[in-house]
Amino acid sequence: MKKKIILILVLLLAAGIFPAKSKADYEKDIKLFYEALVNVKDNYITDIEFKELIYSAIEGLMSGLDPHSAFLEPKGYQDLQRNSAGEYGGVGMVVSVKNNILTCVAPMEDTPSYKLGIKSGDQILKIDGMETANMNLEMAVDMLRGEPGTTVKVTMYREATQELKEYNIKREIIKVKSVKYVVYDKIGYLRLTDFKQNSHKEIADAIKEMEKSDPMGYIIDLRNNPGGLLQSAIDVSNLFLPKGTKIVSVKGRYSQENITYYAMAKPVMETKPIVLMINEGSASASEIVAGALRDNKRAIIIGEKSFGKGSVQRIFPLSDGSAIKITIAKYYTPVDECIHGVGISPDLLVRQTYYTDTELTSMEKIESGKFIDDYLGDMELRIKSREKMDTSFEKTNEGYDKLDLETYSLNPVNIIMLENKLKGNNLSVSKELLRLLVIKGLEKRKLSTDIIDPVMDAQLKNAFNSLKTIIWQSKGS
Repeated sequence: MKKKIILILVLLLAAGIFPAKSKADYEKDIKLFYEALVNVKDNYITDIEFKELIYSAIEGLMSGLDPHSAFLEPKGYQDLQRNSAGEYGGVGMVVSVKNNILTCVAPMEDTPSYKLGIKSGDQILKIDGMETANMNLEMAVDMLRGEPGTTVKVTMYREATQELKEYNIKREIIKVKSVKYVVYDKIGYLRLTDFKQNSHKEIADAIKEMEKSDPMGYIIDLRNNPGGLLQSAIDVSNLFLPKGTKIVSVKGRYSQENITYYAMAKPVMETKPIVLMINEGSASASEIVAGALRDNKRAIIIGEKSFGKGSVQRIFPLSDGSAIKITIAKYYTPVDECIHGVGISPDLLVRQTYYTDTELTSMEKIESGKFIDDYLGDMELRIKSREKMDTSFEKTNEGYDKLDLETYSLNPVNIIMLENKLKGNNLSVSKELLRLLVIKGLEKRKLSTDIIDPVMDAQLKNAFNSLKTIIWQSKGS
């Protein structure tokens, strides 16, 4: 076995892996590694396979770099290639290490994690009972993925509400629709959930469709978008930036890895105002687009500071089917700001409203039980009844307009009536929250889609108001 190790080291040196001028120094260091390896092999309480020792050594080597550099055993490398190609079985959660804690970057829309209410920033403390404190990122991802239909138990902590919760997440085949859009109140709203090869084409098609309604401006929602392909981020940025505009720079250890990318084609939307939304779940490619549009004065950024994952990894396959993933460069915005570990700061900071599990459960029961729909229907009937009884209804002391369902249904007396009905069904929320649910119900009657929630989503509501202000100011000038 000793001869085998020595042979490997000799081959490495002969292959020129190490600079010739430092061969003696490298030989000393490798001899140290060789001594440790031999001692473990010969003296450990149980006999360990030579390859297992080598794998452990490589894992240790990679774990000492950064959370995104990793060793992939043959099966892990095969899974990565398969997952990159399309579907995979998992929980629909992008994870990373933040402040030395395994963290949910973002739950993917319409996946098990998203449906269970897992949020960006939730800290993952245990996976199937195993502490994640000393777990490397690849191992955590491997444990979360698995055969569709199987279940994984995840213990999570949410700082915003100081809640500790266990989720039993049933794995599914993860398929995510990248682009969703709607025109609402003369504003084009477009949400991108991740960056795939054809994302820019899907967005271009969505804009062409929305342009039929002639929106006054656009909201691009990149919240909880964990990123994806670099080229996709460049292509998406190019949709809104003039040809020749600087988009992003990649800077690495070697000069050949230093590349600056520019917009290479005519944009599909060059003039109408844009508000771009980000949060702590916006990472990687999302941060490239946000930085490009912000630095080039093409969009106002609203929301919360992004995740700060601005590093580039490259896969280096090894001879036995395994591979190592190494961070080789970092992303820089057009004004030369490093994204990695810093993130993109919004022009307008808007915190998202977080509700407790108790509030979320109550709201879900109220909405699924159609209490709000029934209440609004009852209010309509009452208005019609009063109209029949009193032809001067719109001039009564209450001041109700006979067509103003909103005013009537938000009247404090009627809200109390709804509150009492809910209490009779063992449901209770604050008056402020109940009022918001009624407003949301009123708004749903105008909308033909559930893509947006301009009432309960504080950040989105602010984005709409800000974009309208920008449009109004531009008309005034």
